[in-house]
Amino acid sequence: MSGKIPFHPITLFVLFFALVLQVTIQAQAKVMQQPKLAIVGSGPLVAKGVSQSIPITYEHIDAVDVELLRLNSPHDFLSRYYLTDKLYPSSLDRLQYTYDSVFADRFTLPSASKTGIQSARLPLPKSLPSGWYIIVLKAPGMFDDLQAKHLLLTDLGIQAKVFKQHASFQVNRLSDGLPVAGAKVKAYRKHELLREAKTDKQGAVHFDITLKRDDIIVAQYDEQDKAELALLPIKEVPLDLSDHPIGGRPYQEREVYIYSNRDLAKPGETLPLNLLLRDADGVAIEDQPVTLTVTNPLQEEMLREQLTPSAGGFYSKRLHTGSSWPTGRYKVSVMLDPTAQSAIGHFEFQLEEFVPERMDLTFSGQQPFVAAGTSMPLSVQGRYLFGSPAAGNTLKASLVHHSVRHYPGPYAAFFVGEDFYLSNRFQTLPDQQLSEQGTLALSLPTVSADTLKSPVKTQVNLSLLESGGAAVQRQLSYTSWKPRALPAVKPAQTEFKYATDAEFELALLSPDGQQLTSGELEVELSYDQGRYFWFYEEGIGWRRQSQPQWRSEAKQTVSVNQNTHTVRFPVDWGNYRLTVTDVSSQIKTVYDFYAGWYRGYQQLKAKPQHLSIALDKSSYRSGEVLAVELDAPADGQLQLALESDKVLWTQSQSVHKGKTTLRVPLDKTLARHDLYLSATLLSGQSSTLQRHFGIVPVTLAREDRELALSLTLPDKIAPLKPLTVEIQADGVAQAQADQSWVTLSVVDKGILNLSRYYPVDPHHYLFNQRRYGGDVIDLYSRRYDSRPDPFAQSRFGSDSNARSDNRNDNLVESKTVILMTQPVQLIDGKASITVDMPDYNGEVQIVATAFNPTQVGHKVAARPVSAPVIAELSVPRFLVPGDETAVTLDLHNVSGQAQDLSVTLTPSGPVQFTQDSTFTLTLQDQAHWSQTMRLMVADSPLSQTASVHIALQGTEITQSRSWSVPVKAIEPQLVQASSMMLAPGQTYQLTPALWQGLHVDAVDAGTLYASHTPRLPVREYATALRAYPYGCAEQTTSKAWPFLLKHPQLDGLLQQALQAPAGETQQFDDPRTLVSQAVQRLKTMQKPSGGFALWDSQGAEQPWLSAYVTEFLTQAHATFPGTVPQSMLNRAHYRMLRYTRDNTVDDLSQDAYEATAAKSFAAYLASQRGQISYSDLESLRITEYPSRLSLLHMASALADVGATQQAAALLRQASTISRSEDYFADYGSALRDDAQSAQVLARLAKHRALRSQSRALQTSLLEKLPDQALKTWLSTQERAALLRTAVEVSQTNPRHPVQLEINGEQLQHPQMISHALEQTMAIKNPTDEPVYVQLMAKGRLKLDASIANEISPFNTLDTKRMLRRLFDLNGQPLDKSRFEVGERVVVVLDVQTKEPVPDALLIERIPAGFVLENPALMQGFEVSQLLPEHVTLATTDHTEYRNDRFVAALGLSTRKYQFAYVLRAEVPGIYQVPPSYLESMYRPHKHVIYWQYPYQLEVVR
Repeated sequence: MSGKIPFHPITLFVLFFALVLQVTIQAQAKVMQQPKLAIVGSGPLVAKGVSQSIPITYEHIDAVDVELLRLNSPHDFLSRYYLTDKLYPSSLDRLQYTYDSVFADRFTLPSASKTGIQSARLPLPKSLPSGWYIIVLKAPGMFDDLQAKHLLLTDLGIQAKVFKQHASFQVNRLSDGLPVAGAKVKAYRKHELLREAKTDKQGAVHFDITLKRDDIIVAQYDEQDKAELALLPIKEVPLDLSDHPIGGRPYQEREVYIYSNRDLAKPGETLPLNLLLRDADGVAIEDQPVTLTVTNPLQEEMLREQLTPSAGGFYSKRLHTGSSWPTGRYKVSVMLDPTAQSAIGHFEFQLEEFVPERMDLTFSGQQPFVAAGTSMPLSVQGRYLFGSPAAGNTLKASLVHHSVRHYPGPYAAFFVGEDFYLSNRFQTLPDQQLSEQGTLALSLPTVSADTLKSPVKTQVNLSLLESGGAAVQRQLSYTSWKPRALPAVKPAQTEFKYATDAEFELALLSPDGQQLTSGELEVELSYDQGRYFWFYEEGIGWRRQSQPQWRSEAKQTVSVNQNTHTVRFPVDWGNYRLTVTDVSSQIKTVYDFYAGWYRGYQQLKAKPQHLSIALDKSSYRSGEVLAVELDAPADGQLQLALESDKVLWTQSQSVHKGKTTLRVPLDKTLARHDLYLSATLLSGQSSTLQRHFGIVPVTLAREDRELALSLTLPDKIAPLKPLTVEIQADGVAQAQADQSWVTLSVVDKGILNLSRYYPVDPHHYLFNQRRYGGDVIDLYSRRYDSRPDPFAQSRFGSDSNARSDNRNDNLVESKTVILMTQPVQLIDGKASITVDMPDYNGEVQIVATAFNPTQVGHKVAARPVSAPVIAELSVPRFLVPGDETAVTLDLHNVSGQAQDLSVTLTPSGPVQFTQDSTFTLTLQDQAHWSQTMRLMVADSPLSQTASVHIALQGTEITQSRSWSVPVKAIEPQLVQASSMMLAPGQTYQLTPALWQGLHVDAVDAGTLYASHTPRLPVREYATALRAYPYGCAEQTTSKAWPFLLKHPQLDGLLQQALQAPAGETQQFDDPRTLVSQAVQRLKTMQKPSGGFALWDSQGAEQPWLSAYVTEFLTQAHATFPGTVPQSMLNRAHYRMLRYTRDNTVDDLSQDAYEATAAKSFAAYLASQRGQISYSDLESLRITEYPSRLSLLHMASALADVGATQQAAALLRQASTISRSEDYFADYGSALRDDAQSAQVLARLAKHRALRSQSRALQTSLLEKLPDQALKTWLSTQERAALLRTAVEVSQTNPRHPVQLEINGEQLQHPQMISHALEQTMAIKNPTDEPVYVQLMAKGRLKLDASIANEISPFNTLDTKRMLRRLFDLNGQPLDKSRFEVGERVVVVLDVQTKEPVPDALLIERIPAGFVLENPALMQGFEVSQLLPEHVTLATTDHTEYRNDRFVAALGLSTRKYQFAYVLRAEVPGIYQVPPSYLESMYRPHKHVIYWQYPYQLEVVR
């Protein structure tokens, strides 16, 4: 046997595989070692000098090729590509004409002393002249990755201060900071020279000019044989001056101070609005009308009105809010010109359903930061508003913890920590009772420090319960973190463009996030390469291999010494992660970001280094000299400037390090409040030049323009008695002694506390500092990094380098006060104002506001209002028939002596107590007594009002008070219509069967109509239209039609509409006012084209709707001239003409039927004005019509232009055509079409040749209409069409007196009898002619919860899911039906329909003993913080939180939508749970009601 070792085949295979693997690894290593090259920073500024150079980073290369391109047409280049724009080879190719190549070289890079990314500097030739260049770098032999950046090489620095109509420029040398006198400064726009001037001795030049973004400023200075050039693109972002005191309102030539007595109102209340119009220095402007507008939360303009002034430039408006107005935030705007694009002043108010608070809850000891694992002590104080302590009242405290990635305060823009899941985010503390003094020491916990990876914000909700269950809520919050410093990251932008540098500012923050600390930070950039990669193997195919998700791209360690540090990393396409670790504690901050195609990137604003400057006085008189002290951090050159809307004064001088005092003169004519003193300090030389900046406001003394007011008030105000307030105004200017006025407001603090409202001081408003109006632009912060790095060496021999109550009966009654007087003249600085105090106990805020043409002032005071014995009743916000609820009586004795009291509670309406409600007791002084009584609500389901009356008798005390509560059924209201023909002498007995399926209210069971021929009930349709609560363009138009019509049955409706809201004396006396209100609302929905959108002018134009609105506007203009603005009407008419003459409608429509319906309607309207011809109609080429109405519209248009034969042909088709089943966006139905067709036919009948045909078809339609209209559900379109037809028919048909006998009583009417229905009623026709009778039975739908929702005959909307679920505040599901008073529950509703509902309205009525928490009133936590997992809230068009329901409007597709709200148990009792209701707003026959489990909830103490 040989001594050689046998070579086994397996060994051979292993060796071969190892060889292949080595080659593969080497190839991969070669690929991984691709050259990396980047220019550090975006520049462009490089100061000329011995060290002029560009910093770079590199890896895996030893040389770099450099080319410099000098821009000869900077405007063309910079308008397309600026500092943050990536420059590609193709970009440079396209713009070759804008530059010349002036330098090219290859530089050898310093040898790497370590692995990884290296740094170096590329020297710039000293022979290069000043100018703007593009520097292009590439690795030798590589052509697919060019690095190109901007470069401004110069010895001149330009600082611009750009104002709206002015610009000032300061030119200094970079080499020594000195100002340059005699330099030419030019402003260019698209190559055109706009301005040119030389700098003065201070180095400054000023232009009266409005600069634009792409303008360029050029500074040139020729000295002997040396020429210097500098450019400043105005598109450069201004300096970030957010750390300087430059805030405030923008300066305006005209100012308006708008004030009211509150900023929270209920729908239906009246809000007083008062205005003072002044110039920029607070002097009254006389005889100037202003335009006032009110915009609702949907951005719809609800009101536009011109106001005229009274004495002293004072304007007033009492704003009547409507009960159907949407809730939310409203904006009042004031304009000098009704056509102005912007307003000179705004006032915002909240319109909500609410109950005023009766107690106040305050706390002290709150800290913004609490160390994790510790607790925060809090002192709580509770009191009743009339003064008594909330002794023994229960306080509930709940907390929500959630991790945050930002600290509040000066470093809020920095990310800290990393994302992590926080379990048990909701926490409830045990209930506690306040002491006899109304105080409590509370300890608020934090989360454990062990689990934290980022700070945690804790939000606390404190609820102080009244004895009746109502809660006064207050919120506070604090942040927690470990007692360790925390790394922080501030990205330059949210996303970065690929193939650019990602820039970050790093810091090490103190544990509370409010200060910078020192330490070492380890920074690592990682790239998301995915958890797997795929590779192809011959014979096997594609395979997947695991890999680490994050690949490290770069690492470095930086030191921070109570400052921030900027790092930059080149990034390509994909997801990246920046991890910053505190070396000492290993605490990390992780920031994930994306680099890719991003259009929204922009330059990061640069913050200038701070220069401390201080003025010697807080305010100055015009003509004085102010002294300014500055603390210079180094020797340098200072530019000082006084500015307003332009630079008023400037001075340049040298200063030494340390404090220096300078003097600045103020012109005698200065009378404005946007004055600022700015200072720019340039220190150092060339590459080390530093720019420091400071700015402070200069305030003009206006103490003499303030009226000092004092009020003489009683210590305690008595309710139901006159209150007289003596007002004394001191400091009234002698010239204004007989022109001074004062208004007085008295408002319930229970309302003001809900919205946290406090009146704005008019003196502060008019004379406080305005916002700085300029932008400071320079390139001093855009210099390339000048830190020392080794220099690269040139290979090719280039240079080397060295009401009182305003009650709304549909809401629960609240005892409150909301008074505001008209101006009362001050005589010798004094006024006495008397107001009548309503029935109210609590605390009021009293505000006196005084003014004259040159002075203003106000005084705010608070006083308790109480009777000797206070008897208050806590009632539910609404009642539901069949519920068992409770009311709580509270008695407080504040009379100063014991009282023997007798109290009796008496209910009225559909309510009854279950126990004795008469009490006799002795109540000691300052004592409180409370009693809760159960109250049963009768089963009668129709909405009405219940009330409880208190009669109190004591020693020399007698009180009588009552509270009313609305009763609201949970079922929808229906009208079941039927008709019959009574033969002569025939009798008909009504039975309850007529109301089958309905709950009936004996007070309003419906209406009977009787006539000899079938007629349409005018009053029925008009009343229903007015009651409709929504207000899009179609609904607004339909609801306003009754006010353009004349009919006896409309007189009553008109009178109701003209009535002012409760509590108001002013009433409308002309229906034109109602029409004008509708027109003004429609104006907000008109687009610039003249067409109309559904909700506001920002929406899509709807052609058929536009024609419908135009028809209304035309009629409104004819009936009430002047109510429709002529420009609005002209634009609408022109739009109709366009519809008939080009393809406008086709482009706006979804299909041909929609376009045809709109075109024929537009032709119908245009032909009535004689604006179109037969050729216009013929060019439309319409051969097929979607409905009888659209066909008749075209027939009428043809008849109007004389084409009667063609019109007759269409009339012959009209009797057989039926409405298309496809939806074509005309809001219509067969009923609506027939009703409107009858009106069109009446117009056609005016043409003799078409009269017989038209009348025959009209008669046929009218005979069918009454029976067709006997539908349970009618849309606003159908009602408006029926109403208009009914009025027209009644005017054209002869009067035919009708007689009817009802329960033996003879009734007679010239045309139609109207009579209330009763469930047992005998009706008889006593005449010898037939009588047509319509029975409109009214009631609430009987809903049977035992019938499955899916098969309920009521549901006509095909629904897949409508599921209501209950959760606690920690996101855990609840399966219970009993809740304690004060307990909260999160309600989540899942909705999914099987058909789209583009106009869905979701109505979630709530159980009566619960309160729907309204986030607009800062009640409780945001529901988004409390959602369980996998719940995503739908985006709605509009959301409302009413006392009895949650409402959401939106468009639904067939996917799942989720909604959520928070309920709080408030009143003990047993309550029905209402079903969920969803309807299509414009197709009311499409609806669904889903009963939900549980069917009943109980609230207990």
